[in-house]
Amino acid sequence: TTATGCGSAPSFTNGVWTQSGICYNISSCSPGYDATRAPTHSRCVQNSWSPSALSCPPLDCGQPVIANAASVTLSGGTIYQSSATVACKTGFTGTRTSSTISCQTTGKWTDYKCLLSTPVISTASTSTSI
Repeated sequence: TTATGCGSAPSFTNGVWTQSGICYNISSCSPGYDATRAPTHSRCVQNSWSPSALSCPPLDCGQPVIANAASVTLSGGTIYQSSATVACKTGFTGTRTSSTISCQTTGKWTDYKCLLSTPVISTASTSTSI
């Protein structure tokens, strides 16, 4: 659909848009993308779209904070679909079989904890004969 003088609709990524007269408005963003940080609409002004492209930016999970982690190595930043590898401090064990976490559609990292390892206590008894 076109608005008079503006030609084809502006480009859209990571979301669903609706047209209302000479405006395109955000209807919703795809899971993992943030409507609150996106331009809300594009309008036909003096024969061109302003802005010329609309996009819902990916959610940012921020830096992963994991208590008792010796290191957290990011792969691809902190935005939706990025991943990180967690290494627990000596004496601590991760709660998941995989040490890789990812930034989810909720804007939060996959749940991961480094818990104190249970020490192995020997139950063998020693006896001495006299």
